[in-house]
Amino acid sequence: MGVAILKTVLAPAADYDLTDLATVKDELNIPSTDTSNDTWLARAISQVSAIVSRYCNRVFLPELLLETQYIEQDAYPNQTPGGIAPLQLSRWPILSLVSVAQVTAINSREALVQGTDFAVDFDKGQLIRLSPFTGVAMVWAALPTIIEYSAGYGAVAAENQTVPATPGPYTVTVNNAATFSFDGGVTYANGTAFTAVTGTPATAGEYSVAMATGIYSFNAADQGASIVIDYGYSDIPDDLIDAVLRVVTQRFKQKDRDPMLMSINQPGVGEKRWWVGTTAGRTALCRPRSPASWMASIASP
Repeated sequence: MGVAILKTVLAPAADYDLTDLATVKDELNIPSTDTSNDTWLARAISQVSAIVSRYCNRVFLPELLLETQYIEQDAYPNQTPGGIAPLQLSRWPILSLVSVAQVTAINSREALVQGTDFAVDFDKGQLIRLSPFTGVAMVWAALPTIIEYSAGYGAVAAENQTVPATPGPYTVTVNNAATFSFDGGVTYANGTAFTAVTGTPATAGEYSVAMATGIYSFNAADQGASIVIDYGYSDIPDDLIDAVLRVVTQRFKQKDRDPMLMSINQPGVGEKRWWVGTTAGRTALCRPRSPASWMASIASP
């Protein structure tokens, strides 16, 4: 049976880098005080991380998603039976499930309960439908199934905090700010939700978050309020970090070398050989150059 997936990212990751600048500089034995290569290294980290993600066809950083899976139905007149087992989500590992529901009719949904209606394989990102009569695994009915969940390498937190009192600033830094990935919302201790804004919170019940630092800002009217901050943070596996480090460090060590230069033999007269000739019209590979032509090449601009 086929499945069509409609996916919406409700809370994207703060960034998609699979390692950080400090780790790369440590790998290259570059002192933390030496910032001369920081711009290049930061660009390389992002580029290599994107290459890895695209090659694996996966997003590794934690995100909050809403996914509707349309399970193929049987041909008319028996349209509904069909079915599929298990239901594979587009992201994994699963960090948390917010809700799972099936569309039983137009404008009608049936909420499903984990442990009663379905089981979860968090590592594989799979939902297993359970029989309401026996509790054993069965196929999913060919009904649109809507799943809100967070997934990626890391964890989610529901952190109890208190908005600072006068004189402020009215900001809260979450415990895992260094690896902050996505914002899942803020509520008062009684469960009443705050409203997220992009600028400075103008009134009570509003908040903003700096994704790069994991710092939440509130209005002065909320000073002293007990709140709960839901968010995700990353924890990228060491083997994935190692793959990125290998490519970034290799690129760094080769970045000042001529990629077309094959060999240099300099004692006495000297010689250079390129994979592609530099003289106009030359197409042969690895053609050696005479000492005279080599000397002429290094003397010319």
